[in-house]
Amino acid sequence: MQNIIKIGAAALALGLAQPALADQAETKGGLTVKTDDGRFEFKLGGRFHIDTYAFDGCEDGNAANGSGCPGGTTIGGMFLRRGYVTTTGKLYGWKFKSEFDPAASSSAQSTWREAWVSTEAIGGEIMIGQFKPFRSMEELTSSNEILIMERPYSSASSLYGGGGRQFQLGVGYKMPFSMGLWGLSVYNLKAIGGATNDGIGASTRLTFLPIASERSNLHVGVVYGQDDFNRTGTGAFPAGFGSGGPSAATIAGRSSGTQVTGLTSVSLGTTAPGESQTTYSLEAAGAFGSFFFQTEYANSTLGQLSGASDMDVTSGYLQMSFFLTGETKPYKKDRATFGTPKPIGEAGAWELAFRHDFIENTDLTGATGRPEVTQMTLGVNWYMNPNVRFMLNYSMGEEETVNTTTGVRRTRELDAIALRTQLSW
Repeated sequence: MQNIIKIGAAALALGLAQPALADQAETKGGLTVKTDDGRFEFKLGGRFHIDTYAFDGCEDGNAANGSGCPGGTTIGGMFLRRGYVTTTGKLYGWKFKSEFDPAASSSAQSTWREAWVSTEAIGGEIMIGQFKPFRSMEELTSSNEILIMERPYSSASSLYGGGGRQFQLGVGYKMPFSMGLWGLSVYNLKAIGGATNDGIGASTRLTFLPIASERSNLHVGVVYGQDDFNRTGTGAFPAGFGSGGPSAATIAGRSSGTQVTGLTSVSLGTTAPGESQTTYSLEAAGAFGSFFFQTEYANSTLGQLSGASDMDVTSGYLQMSFFLTGETKPYKKDRATFGTPKPIGEAGAWELAFRHDFIENTDLTGATGRPEVTQMTLGVNWYMNPNVRFMLNYSMGEEETVNTTTGVRRTRELDAIALRTQLSW
């Protein structure tokens, strides 16, 4: 028996000593394991975003014409915003990505972020599973690379169901060409964990890169989307659906009952806005040396039921930044977005940031009709190294509504300061 064990151990040692048969492991930018023949590859990554908020009390311009500031107070604090665990890889010509967030474990939909497989076909790439549809440019930008801590209103944070439709289950196709990228996505209107009869949506995005060089890139694009909520009569959405179209916009900071409470505006539509949502948007962005800008304008038409008139929600933003240390934002052709640079010097990269953001519905009537929310944010980003970033934001927000019966105008204001500690690999 001992001889058999010795022979087996010798054979194992001999096998491990053959470098041509051993898989390779790398640690650059995450832990990567791949086979020598290139057929299999596995990479483990993740991110931690730790946020801290403080609010400078709500100011109600006409508290007598309503309930004042929702909740009576604004509460700041520290919380784990994201705690992603990400796995990506390749196998026999197929790619996959699985990403979930234990920090958002309240539901299967929020815990699972991306979960898809893809393969090259018809001159491009076909994706099957849960992913971000080809819609807002800022939405398609990774949370590791966004300029301001909170995304603008024209992304899924407000325009597409208050963030409930950030990720969708479906089929996507993207095809690069010499001057840009075209994407098409068809999806179920509920992410993982939801019902399967919540309707069908489709969106397409076409982008161009007329200027492309190492330190100068100019991007333009257009998006169109159509969502049918599979809803008839006056009945509610299927159980568990939540909000279909635009619901509400946060005036400043982050609003969540389980994290911190900011000031949320009145509804931009209704809790269940209707049978359909049709959206188009225009986008432009560019990085020229250390200067960067990005802007989007979106219009979303909410198709109403029971003979009610359709409503239009419009939103847009302009954001800019400048690197004091000389870096430039790189362009990512595979998703047609801008990323973050690696610091040039040992002191890291320092970036000044600014954004002006708005969203409004001029068709909504009643005591809180014609809601308009605007927000201006100033920021400083310090990229300590390629994996660690600190973000400091100061936001000044205002909400304005008009009682369409009495004509009384109401404004509410809120300021917030926020700090993020970010680690990603």
